[in-house]
Order: sequence, then structure tokens, then C-alpha cells
Amino acid sequence: MKFAFIANIAGVTPETYSAAFETPEAYNLIAGVDGMDAAREYVKKLAEEGYDLINLCGDFDAEITEELMK
Repeated sequence: MKFAFIANIAGVTPETYSAAFETPEAYNLIAGVDGMDAAREYVKKLAEEGYDLINLCGDFDAEITEELMK
């Protein structure tokens, strides 16, 4: 399973603010993005990379969460 948690943090990118934990069964990623536009791009990238589950921090309201689910 590939899991990601995305936090909205001003001034960071997934390249500058991320950590991963890997086991034989799962790959877990925590990453930061700066704003909803960056989140849209990053979620698309993660989906293309085969992530099974993406969790979002509390900054993501119902509208953006629904959009990202698509």
C-alpha cells in the first residue's frame, strides 16, 4: 500500500518538506504543499505514482477535498 499525508504549509514544497517510512507492506509519505493549487498538482502526481490512500490536513475544506478525490 502507498499512503500519503499532505499538509498545507506556507513556503514549503514536497521536495523541501517531506519524510517517508517504508515497510515490506507499505510506503508512507508525509509532505507539505503551499496552497491548494500546489495540492492539486501534487495529488495528481501521487495518483499517477499509484498511491492508494491520500489523507489531507484540516486546511482542506469539503469542496477542495471532493475535487481532489476526483
